[in-house]
This record gives sequence, C-alpha cells and structure tokens, in this order.
Amino acid sequence: MMITPQVVRSLYNAVGWQNAYAVLGLASLVTLPFLFAFLKDPPKSAGQKTPSLPGKNLHYALRTPIFWLLFVTVATSMFVDQALFSQYVSIFLNKGFSLNIGTTLLSCVAAGAILAQIMVGWLLDIQDRPQIIVPFALMAFIGLIVIHISKIPFLLFTASFLLGLGSGGETSMTSYFVGRYFGLSHFGKIYACLYSLIAIVAALSPPTIGWIYDKTGSYSGGLLLLEIIALLSLGGFILLPAYTYPKR
Repeated sequence: MMITPQVVRSLYNAVGWQNAYAVLGLASLVTLPFLFAFLKDPPKSAGQKTPSLPGKNLHYALRTPIFWLLFVTVATSMFVDQALFSQYVSIFLNKGFSLNIGTTLLSCVAAGAILAQIMVGWLLDIQDRPQIIVPFALMAFIGLIVIHISKIPFLLFTASFLLGLGSGGETSMTSYFVGRYFGLSHFGKIYACLYSLIAIVAALSPPTIGWIYDKTGSYSGGLLLLEIIALLSLGGFILLPAYTYPKR
C-alpha cells in the first residue's frame, strides 16, 4: 500500500497514465496462482457436521435500527474515503504542490491505515465497546479539515497520516460489527447485503466531488461537503449501542 503511489507515479512518468493502468492490471494477475495454491477450505473429517452458530437471519437484521445505523455510519465514512482518495493527489496539485509531494502524502495515508489495523486489533482484545472506533473517526475528521485549510507541508503530512489512521480503523470494523450485533449463523448474507448497500453509496462519491470541482474549479466546496458527511459518520459511531453477542 505504501509503495503503490510511488510505483504509479514512476509508471505515469515513464509510460503515461493509460499504460500505467494496463501495467497495474497485468501485475494483479500475478496474485492468482497464489490464491489458488494457498486459499483453500480446510478438509473435513468423515461424518463431521458444521457446528451451529448463534445469530439472527437477514430478514430480522433488515428490520432492526442497528442495521440501518451501521449502514448510514459506515456508508458516510466510505463516501468520504472514496471521494477523497480518488482525488487525493489532484487536491495537492491544485494547491500548487508537485506530483512527488502528492504521491508521498498518499503514501502517508497508507502508512496510517496499516498502523490502524494493528491498533484496532489490540483495542479489540482489551475493550468490548463499539466506541473504540470513535477516536479513529475523530482523527480522520481532523485530518480532513487540515488538508482543506492548510498549505504547510508538515501539517499536510501529519494530517495525511491521521486520515490514514482514521480510515483504516473505520473500515476494518465493519465485519466485526456485523458479527457482534447479529451473530454468525447468517453472517455472510447480512454482511454482503450491508456492504453492497454501502458500496452503492460510496460509488457515487468520486463523480460527486469531481462534478463540484468541474463547476467551481476548486476542491474547497467538495472538501467542505466531505467534512459535513464525516461529522455525520462520527456521530453515528458515537451512537452505536452495546454489542448483542459476546466475544467467542
């Protein structure tokens, strides 16, 4: 994740953006042999039965307020992430920074996201409250504001790292929330439904911020909109109730 922006920048300078996309697409095919070789279901013993797991079904989940609170909270968070990261380097080019600085700032976001995964895992081991995610959402909100208003490189690097911490922490918790609020017996269906709805909302964000930029010639209006949406997401994380199902 951290080196990808630098690789893309080098490809862009060497072969142009269209060929850079083609190279990245071909590079992704390298992972296929490893997926087929190592991602396999464990063998089952003869007569072994799948243990029954506690949990609610999809029909029940769709009728609960917590499902829709999760949807609004995570969808708004993902809306901000997808809008921001699709335009991240361009935002700094628009501020007058070089392509090298823009891609390095994006690498800082990736570094923060990697650290967030470790931090969230550690916090989940010692805490049993959904509000452990609130500091991450707050860091993302602060980082977004600094990116909007500042042109000081040190502050922008710090804000990018905070944004990565917030984004990585928020997105890593979605599947965990589903398991703790609805159990595991129908986890796949509930998570697939929730994430599909979230993905539809998130897919609207890059064209939205792009449209605002085309109309105004600036990212300022789009960033202001994202700040409002990020604040809504932060409020949603604060409102999450206690978990329904215990740790297993």
